[in-house]
Parts: sequence; structure tokens; C-alpha cells
Amino acid sequence: MSVKEFIDSLGLPFTIIACVALAAFFVQIYYYAVYYSRIPRYRQKIDKESVPRVSVVVVLEDDMEYLESAVPRIMAQDYDNFELVIVDNGSGPEFAETLKAMCSVNPKLRYTRINPDPKYSYRRKFVLNVGIKACSYTNIIFTEADCRTSSEKWLGMMAKGFTRSKVVIGYCGIDPEKGIANKMIRLGRLMMSVRYLSSAISKNPYRGTSKNFGFSSDLYFSKKGYNYLKLNTGDDDLFIQDIADKNNTSVIMNPRATVRQRFYGGLRRWFTERKYYSYTFKYYPLGVKAGIFTELFSRAVFFGTIAAIIILHHEYLWSFAIALLLLRYTIVFRTIFLICRRLGEKGLLKFYFLHDLISPFYEFFLSLARTLRPSKGIWS
Repeated sequence: MSVKEFIDSLGLPFTIIACVALAAFFVQIYYYAVYYSRIPRYRQKIDKESVPRVSVVVVLEDDMEYLESAVPRIMAQDYDNFELVIVDNGSGPEFAETLKAMCSVNPKLRYTRINPDPKYSYRRKFVLNVGIKACSYTNIIFTEADCRTSSEKWLGMMAKGFTRSKVVIGYCGIDPEKGIANKMIRLGRLMMSVRYLSSAISKNPYRGTSKNFGFSSDLYFSKKGYNYLKLNTGDDDLFIQDIADKNNTSVIMNPRATVRQRFYGGLRRWFTERKYYSYTFKYYPLGVKAGIFTELFSRAVFFGTIAAIIILHHEYLWSFAIALLLLRYTIVFRTIFLICRRLGEKGLLKFYFLHDLISPFYEFFLSLARTLRPSKGIWS
């Protein structure tokens, strides 16, 4: 039987479904076998002998737990040329006195205080601006109060990014906990990070996370700070788009160079938080939005056409559909395994199948909710 005769024997509806499934399959293979797989293959060129001076900025507000646990971990980093600048955002007198006492015995620890105002709540970008101005060094690395460093090598590895660049992008994962909700949240963070890390490696940086990234203060002040939009969010994506380019950005990926965020709450809170922070997506470059949409849409189309073929149980196409599905998952799981190993994520691979199926629909509902019911407090 010739190819034409075989296609004719399938009938037009089945032929169209098979062609659509095959097209979606090849789009998926491009993303997982080529685009996303750049992460495990990536090698950052850095000057190993250089030890740039860096300031680490953290914003705190009456967070005694962070002072007692996370600050000593940063102070114990295996790196000498740094200072930790804590921005005290209107905390109480006991916290302020404790912080002041810690600074008096550790010359690397400094703080600047924003006095509380009962009539006004200072926005995050203003608070960060205060911290940036308080830094002694040009190279600045940011992390947050709900994050913990993965190792004593974190700061040294992130700082090395400044040897050749003015923007440094790292990875922040979610703390592992029991329960499938935690696995889904961790996978959501992982794949969101995979998109922007892959893009940055491809010389098109568009996002970082202020839980683990850095930039030079001269870049910050050359853009007059966070003045691009009167939004209360966007400091870790819109600002990166403003200052980062293919020549001035380093991507640091190593299990020891990551930080872990303690996430409080379940899937509902995760959805609410994602909805709030994803509001800036409408301001992304068209190419970035098209790339994200293409991957998610092609995945939904692939699963839909494969399901249609299996349900209709065509005698020839059923085997074809199963073969495509198995081949895709062989490639996808290999890529995700290598990415997880590169970023220090453990225990996620066996749950990726579920995330893989539902995330296109999750992102669709997220976009719909963002459009129909915008989050409160977006605008300054």
C-alpha cells in the first residue's frame, strides 16, 4: 500500500487529526529536546580568580526568625568580599535593638531603617530603593525574608557572575514538604523558572526573581530606578527587561547556588499569588508571550488529538498515537530529570506527569481570572 493509499484509507477526519497531532508533537520536541535542554548543557564563562565585592540586600519587618536562622547562614558564606544590608521596614523597637546589637559585633552586617508611618504603607519598590542606596558596593544581590540559602557556596557562585556581567540571574525553588500540593507548587515554580532561564541562556533575558538575582547599582540608577510603570509589582521581570541584554547577563545554575523559599499555604494561595505577580505578563515582549503560549497551546493540542485518536480507536492510528505519546514522554522526562539535577530539585520527576497534563489548562484559567477579576493593589 502506497502512502497516498494509506492516507486515503484513514479518511479525511482521521488524517487531519493525525497531522495536527504530529505537528504538535514536533513543536513539543523542539521545546524539550532543544530549548529547555539548554539548561543542563549550559556552562557559564566566569573568571574564577576574580572576587568582586557584593552587597546582599534583604528587607525585613519584625522577622526575628530570619535574624536567628538565615542571617547566620549568610554571614557564614564561604566568601569574604561582601556585606549584608538589612532594610528594617518599620519594625518594632525590640527587633530594631536586636538588629542594631548584631551589627555592632559584625562589620559585614549593616542595616538601614525606615521609620513606620501609621498613615502610609511603603511599597516594596520604595523599600528596595532605600536598600540599594545604602549599599557600599556596586554589585548587589537580592534575596528575601522567606528564603534560605542552599549552601555556603551560594554567595560566591552568584558573585562570580559579576566578573563578566552586570546582571546575574539565579534560581529559587520551593522548600520540599509532604503532600501532592507541595509537589505541584514546586513544579509550577520549576517550569516557570525553566522558561526564563532558557530564554536568558538564549541571550534573551526577560525575568529573574528578586529572591535570587542581582544587578549593578549603576545600571539601576541609569534607568532612574523602578520608574517604568506605576505598578506595585514588576521589580523582578519588567525591570530586568529594562536593564538586561544579551551581552550583560550571567545565568548561575548550580544546586549549591540556589535558594529555597518557604511557601505558606496551599494551591489556592499559590493561585492567588501567581495571579497577582503575573499581571505584568501583559507588558512582556511579544516574542516572549508568543513562545510561552506556543508551548502550552501545542501541549494541549497534542494531548487533545492523542486522546481523540485513542477514544475513537482507529485500527491504524491507535498504535501511531501511543508511539507518539511514549516518544514524547521519553524525551520530556529525560530533559526534566537533567534540569532537576542541575537545579537541585529532588522528588519531583514522578509527579511531572500530572503537572504536564494540567498546567496548560491551569495557565488558561489563570489568564482568564487575571483578565476578569484583576488583583487588588496592583497600581500604586
